[in-house]
Order: sequence, then structure tokens, then C-alpha cells
Amino acid sequence: WNVVFTLTFPDIQVAEGFMEHLNLDNSYLLFLFGGIGILAPISEEIVYRGVVQPFLGRFFTSPLPPIMLAGYVWAVSHVGMIDPPGLKEIQIMGLALIFGYARNTFGLGSAILLHLVNNSLVLILQWVLLLSGIEAPK
Repeated sequence: WNVVFTLTFPDIQVAEGFMEHLNLDNSYLLFLFGGIGILAPISEEIVYRGVVQPFLGRFFTSPLPPIMLAGYVWAVSHVGMIDPPGLKEIQIMGLALIFGYARNTFGLGSAILLHLVNNSLVLILQWVLLLSGIEAPK
């Protein structure tokens, strides 16, 4: 998604935080919400929890290694999307483990739903901060 976002909006540095560049008049706000809040969670969960995690599960008797490995790959795929690099990937790994556990225990739909809620809430909260004039923490 980093590549798609960068190609679509080359004037915005993703690592700096795209929400600070938005205002109510921006026509691509809905596009961003659709892409980051809806399309990204669905596609990422299908790939990482629907394909990668079950594939890795064939090589292990416990569900933990596939959850951790798929989660790590997912977290690394977000490098450069969150500032500062490195620290946030460690924090996002917790989400990866939660999504992986949800997929393993309750099915792929639950992981997709959790990811949708997470991304949508982050976007909504950043938008509210933007409207209120409060600078989002980095």
C-alpha cells in the first residue's frame, strides 16, 4: 500500500503522516478511507492470514509459529508507513498477533473485521484531531 499511496499522492510523504495534509475540501478523503479503512484490511488479511498463515501451518504442529511468522511479514510490510521506522513495527506486531489469533480461532472473517475496525478508528480519530486543531502524536 505504501507504493500505491506514494504513486497516487507523490507530493505527500507517507512517513510524515498523510492526515496532516488533509482538510475538509480534499476530494480524496473518501478515497483514502475506502483504501486504508476498507480495502487494505480486506486484502491484507486475505493474503497474510488467509494464504500465508495456513501455508506456514503445514510445516508446524502448533498454530503459534505460523501466526508469529505471518504477523512478522505483515508488520515488516508496513515499514515506512509509520513514523518513526522500527519502533512502530514492534508496536504493530501486537496487532498482527491479535489478527492471527482471531483468524486461527474464529476464522478469516474475524481477522478482517478487527483489521477494518482498527484502520477505520485510526482514520476517524486522526480526522477528528485534524478538525479540532490538535496535532496527532507521532
